[in-house]
Amino acid sequence: MNLADAAVRIACKGSAIFPVNADKSPRTPRGHHDATSDVAIMDARGWLDEWARTGGGIGLVIPDRTIVVDIDPRNGGLETLATLERTYGALPLTRLVHTRSRGWHHYYRLPDDRDVRGKLGPGVDIKKPGRGYVLVPPTEGYTYARGGDPADAPEWLLEELSVGSRSSGEYAAPKYFSFVKGTPYGMAALKQKCEQMRECGEGGRRSTLNTCAFVLATLVAGGELNGDRAAEELLEAAMDAGLTEEQALNAMKSGWDAGLQNPRQAE
Repeated sequence: MNLADAAVRIACKGSAIFPVNADKSPRTPRGHHDATSDVAIMDARGWLDEWARTGGGIGLVIPDRTIVVDIDPRNGGLETLATLERTYGALPLTRLVHTRSRGWHHYYRLPDDRDVRGKLGPGVDIKKPGRGYVLVPPTEGYTYARGGDPADAPEWLLEELSVGSRSSGEYAAPKYFSFVKGTPYGMAALKQKCEQMRECGEGGRRSTLNTCAFVLATLVAGGELNGDRAAEELLEAAMDAGLTEEQALNAMKSGWDAGLQNPRQAE
């Protein structure tokens, strides 16, 4: 099926589309804001003739209550997807498009008009209504791996993408995703402090632990680390250094509580 015929077919299903160049840039004056599902308007603007003669591609504005999970293997998308699948299981089967960059577009329905985050993790972006567009087959390099209507977004995905649950505090929103322990900066700090704790001498174990707890808690407050996981690993390192669990918890408490009052983030 050529682009013009495909465009008519897509538009007749109610989807707003517009022509794009081979480099994915819009051919229209106002970009995706000129998209329409009215075939008569497309014809009047010369889009159908343009698609038939010069090719290019078809840009699709993300429909209401729909998201597209855009997996880009060039930027770590496959690794993020593997982490998600180990945590939650595979993404539900849905309309699936293989992209020019050897990535994937998974289409899902939202239960309402909620706002969602624009990124799920490294190499996994979320295309959402009113915020841009995606290219669709038969644009060169784009093919359907699975057709049909979008499936409902799973609950875990809605939770990961939720923005309504975030606090309005300056440092309250985590900078990492719940399926990992923290940001690369936070994780490096956690590793360094745990190593410092394990290597400290017997005479300075409690003071070292208190200091390490303070430093890591500032990063927890700053959204760089998962607090429960960071505290768990530091406690384990303290016990490896020879402290009992009770001794370690007592030594950690004041430093941890003080750190939570002094949020810090990566520069």
